[in-house]
Amino acid sequence: IGPPPEDPGGPIRLADHAPLAAWELVVARVRAEDEFLSAVLSELGLAELSEEAGLRLLGEPGSFALEQLAADPSLSRRVEQAVAAQLAAPISVRIEPGQPSLTRAPSVALVQARRRADRQREAERRARAHPAIAALMGSFQAELRQVRPLEEGP
Repeated sequence: IGPPPEDPGGPIRLADHAPLAAWELVVARVRAEDEFLSAVLSELGLAELSEEAGLRLLGEPGSFALEQLAADPSLSRRVEQAVAAQLAAPISVRIEPGQPSLTRAPSVALVQARRRADRQREAERRARAHPAIAALMGSFQAELRQVRPLEEGP
């Protein structure tokens, strides 16, 4: 998983982005306007996104997202409106029960968690490889207990 996509501004054209990148842009823009709706969208896995097939999202049964969608029938309409506003075109939206996963139906929440884990691993690797840290650890028989990435990012 690479870095988050850069927002080009203007309508998100599906032809210009990989499906996951387009979905991340949609969710990020929705977050700026509606935190709650963004939280729901972030949990849903992207199964499909194209002009022809529309948007198909998967939500784990019992998840926050599906519970909120079931509790508030107007929320599905808000999802459709928010997605259409960002894509500047109407698009069919289907939300189905299913397991989001990084390989088959990535959710924004899973992608962000993977990026955080990758940054953490890289920070630890770089700290252990740093000559001054390695020398201190060797001289004092020390262990590296905690490393935090300098950049937190999404």
